[in-house]
Amino acid sequence: MPNNPPPGKRRSSIQSLDRATAILKALASGPRRLGVSELAERLRLARPTVHGLLQTLQSHGFVEQDAYSDKYQLGPGLLQLGYSYLDLNELRARSITYADHLATRTAAAVRVGVMHGSSVVVVHHVFRPDAAFGVLEVGSSCPCTRALWARRSWPTRRRRWSKTCLPSRCRDSPSRR
Repeated sequence: MPNNPPPGKRRSSIQSLDRATAILKALASGPRRLGVSELAERLRLARPTVHGLLQTLQSHGFVEQDAYSDKYQLGPGLLQLGYSYLDLNELRARSITYADHLATRTAAAVRVGVMHGSSVVVVHHVFRPDAAFGVLEVGSSCPCTRALWARRSWPTRRRRWSKTCLPSRCRDSPSRR
């Protein structure tokens, strides 16, 4: 992680926030907890710097430390921030009723998403009505090419979908029909 901007170029962000964000992303990228040394090595930062940032993030509830291993994981404060975003999202609020109705009429799962860079983030997910088990996908993202699939008419989608190498999400997805 670079500490200084290139010569002649002004820094466009605050270094401590960049580092704290890098820590959160590192903790989010793996299935296991990470220790101070692991994070410091991964982010190429000094251990005292990482420790101080973790203590600050922990005081705000954004990370928590495991009592047995002393390693860190994401905390519930981030979930609260995420839900605040969902609560304020106008597209989600307006689409909930329509998405539920669409799922019932089509017997298919429905996802509503918003653009975020070059991908789409799911802000509302309705399970298939006949599904005994499902995984909530709110917060997950997918490439725009996959998300745009839903905007096309069914015959066009079916032809285009079958020609792509995008994996189907489940056994009964339209790509397998």
